[in-house]
Amino acid sequence: MIRPLIGARALLAAAALLPAILPSQTVSSTLKGIVHDSSGAAIAGASCRLANPSTSAVFTAATASDGSFQFLDILAGAYTLRVSAPGFKTYELAGVSIQSSEFHSAGVIVLEVGHAAESIVVREEGTPVQLSSGERSATITGNQLNDIAVKGRDFVSYLSTLPGIVDTNPNRDAMQRNALSGIHVNGGRDTQTVLLVDGVPIIDAGNNGASQEPNMDAIAEVRVLASNYQAEYGRNGGGT
Repeated sequence: MIRPLIGARALLAAAALLPAILPSQTVSSTLKGIVHDSSGAAIAGASCRLANPSTSAVFTAATASDGSFQFLDILAGAYTLRVSAPGFKTYELAGVSIQSSEFHSAGVIVLEVGHAAESIVVREEGTPVQLSSGERSATITGNQLNDIAVKGRDFVSYLSTLPGIVDTNPNRDAMQRNALSGIHVNGGRDTQTVLLVDGVPIIDAGNNGASQEPNMDAIAEVRVLASNYQAEYGRNGGGT
């Protein structure tokens, strides 16, 4: 009689620990790319260094046998990517703007033959089409939050500036409890939309309303995932 009881207690204890070890939603991003030489052959073992001058964060990686590389769990920000290999000029890609929850592609990087002391500096330009994933998304930047005037202090007012989003709530004079009321993403109901702050849902499970709303002065950017986004954001059928 004792052994089953002990086993049951152990099982309950293990079950209680499961929520703590399950993977959660995140706002980190991924940067990937491929390194070739001028003939189109892959360069394996090339050294890749990704740095954020604003935060002094530095990430390093090496290219695989097919010349591919990737950086995981990167926070949003502006980065500089340096790629070097013996017998080739160092390649530097500046102004790599990475947004939250983004799969960012650096494309194909071509190294030219030369000394490592020589370098080629290129500045990244915005890509009009998302090539790294099939998601439909849009971002409201911190500059837009500062420069675009809205009535009141409700950051949700800015969502109507994004494609595919309709706001039918006329009472956005101040922050409110059910901030997502009236927000329709791609024709979905407002109760199908979920709000996350730094990757953590703040939706009241009782009424699917946002239990709180962050202050506009504390927001760096607002990213809206409209459709075809990753399974980790699958709590609701509407936008995230």
